[in-house]
Amino acid sequence: MNNWIPLSEVDFANEDISSYHVDTRDFHVNCHIDGEVPPIDLFKTRKYPDNYFFTPDEIKTLIERYFKESGGEAEWRMFALDGAGRFRTINWQLKYIRIYRLPHRMYKGKMGLVIYNKQEKFLFPKDILASDLIGEEILCTH
Repeated sequence: MNNWIPLSEVDFANEDISSYHVDTRDFHVNCHIDGEVPPIDLFKTRKYPDNYFFTPDEIKTLIERYFKESGGEAEWRMFALDGAGRFRTINWQLKYIRIYRLPHRMYKGKMGLVIYNKQEKFLFPKDILASDLIGEEILCTH
C-alpha cells in the first residue's frame, strides 16, 4: 500500500499498516505496510503513555478535525497549530504528519499510534495536537 489515498479511505484500525504519512496540504495519506520506525523517546512514552499513544479512533477523529477546520476540500493549505513557545508548530513543521503503529502494554498486546513531525524528530504529545489551528497561517485555495 504505497500510494496516496484520500483521508476518507484510510483505515487507522488496520494493524497490517505500520505507518501513515498525512500530507496536510491536501490531506491525502500514504500508507506503509513495512517501514522504519524513527527512534522513539522511551522515557517519555513509558512514563507518560497516555500523553503519546493514540487509539485508531482518536487518530481518525483528530485528523478529520484538522481536515475540516483547515478548509475541508481545498486544493492546498499551509497547516499549523496554535500554542506557546516550543509547543507552537510553525512554517512547514506539520507539512506531513507521521503516524506510527507501535506495540505498547497499555493496549494489552495491541498496537498504539504515535505522531511525529515531518522530520520524524519530534514526538508530539496529545495536548499539543489538541491545540487550535492558526487561522492566519492556514492558506486555502478552493
